[in-house]
Amino acid sequence: MTRQPNDDDRFALYAHAHEDLWWAKTQEWNVANWALLLIAGIVGVARTLIPTSELVPGRTWVFAALVLSVGVGAGWYLASLHANIVHSRKVYRALETQTGIGQLRALIPKGAGEETDRERGSGFLYVMCVGLSLAVALGVLLLGMPTWVAIVVGSVVSLADVIMLGRAALASA
Repeated sequence: MTRQPNDDDRFALYAHAHEDLWWAKTQEWNVANWALLLIAGIVGVARTLIPTSELVPGRTWVFAALVLSVGVGAGWYLASLHANIVHSRKVYRALETQTGIGQLRALIPKGAGEETDRERGSGFLYVMCVGLSLAVALGVLLLGMPTWVAIVVGSVVSLADVIMLGRAALASA
């Protein structure tokens, strides 16, 4: 048996949904920004410590590995945040049913229905992951690695990040 929603129910649900989703979305942008900054910092430190004539894979592989780990780590955290968002949307749907707020949602046009909960917003995350993989590839290239290594490393980061995002969305469904 459901009861009629009151203003306190509406406010509590909205406030909770608003804070959770905005926090996670803000974190996604923070992760991307800080990862790019960290990649640039690692490359900058390496290029400062190692003379340009000595930028060879044997001298810079540690820095390249750090850049690679930042790219994969950022993708993992983005996937974790997306899974959190999808889970929160499931919780909100359950709360709507329990409180009767689902009746109110029925009055709202269905632009953001339950069927889109997993995918909504993930397009930007995929773009972020591709951007991160390009930054990783450029970083590796600037560290003196051959072009083919930069392409392979960037592709591996992109593929790993995209797979982690896809799995996070599916696991939360």
